[in-house]
Amino acid sequence: MKVLLATDGSELALQAARFLSRLPHTEPLDLTVNTTVMLPIVHTAGATSTLPEEFLQAQQLFAKQHYHQVKDLFEGADANLTHTIMQGHAGECVVDQAADIGAELIVLGAKGHSVVHRILLGSVSEYIATHAKCSVLIVRPSTSESSMLTVTIAYDGSPRSEAALKQFSGFRWGTETDVHVLTVVPIVRSFGRELLPNAVFDRAVQRDAALKKVKQAAESIETVAPNVHPHVLESEHLGEAVVQFIDDQSSDLVVVGDTGRSAIGRMVMGSVSRFVLHHAACSVWIVRDNAHSKT
Repeated sequence: MKVLLATDGSELALQAARFLSRLPHTEPLDLTVNTTVMLPIVHTAGATSTLPEEFLQAQQLFAKQHYHQVKDLFEGADANLTHTIMQGHAGECVVDQAADIGAELIVLGAKGHSVVHRILLGSVSEYIATHAKCSVLIVRPSTSESSMLTVTIAYDGSPRSEAALKQFSGFRWGTETDVHVLTVVPIVRSFGRELLPNAVFDRAVQRDAALKKVKQAAESIETVAPNVHPHVLESEHLGEAVVQFIDDQSSDLVVVGDTGRSAIGRMVMGSVSRFVLHHAACSVWIVRDNAHSKT
């Protein structure tokens, strides 16, 4: 699996690398570690120039030192690591390099301890999550000390959620991971009083159909995640229901599918995906179907 790890040398970036190193992949990991150096502009007495070469050399040395910290995390793992140092806008450099190497997944760290930080996100994280053609894993700091990993997969039976299941199955999660597959049946309140009985009946039919599908989805990943549980909720707001469920389960990671089939699709992003990205307290894995994202 080709993965691009975006790092800026911060502790948050190191936590993202540590999270990735914990994922038990079933195939060799081809990991490219990207460090982007953005040279600040200096304004002096009517002239504008970049900082001297010494500054760039210092930044490159720091990047190499940080890379060795990342490399140590994958010691003994079935992984091939390479390091690249680029100059420019971090988000653009990461997205461009991911496309160049055919990355299936971009991994990066993000702030996330407070509601404000989650909603605002970071400009680089936002750019990458929105513009990348491939899947993106935004790793937020975890306060959990448990060795058990709790994962929630948002599933609606669509091709994008099937793609999320498929990519999730590329890792052998094992018995140390508790997985919840969640489907949310929408509640519509705009019916007239005379139509309410039919609406309630239709929703019951939807719920039964959703339960059948989510059980099938859960069964399809049992070989890589034995501890998997199907769930069906009803809500007027799909994104809020997913985020509330994540909080209730104290999930460490939520997996959500996104279209990503075109430039417009990537820039707009699905409303549920975007809501979860900005409001979930845990790490967020936005899965895009790579077979279509290259078009």
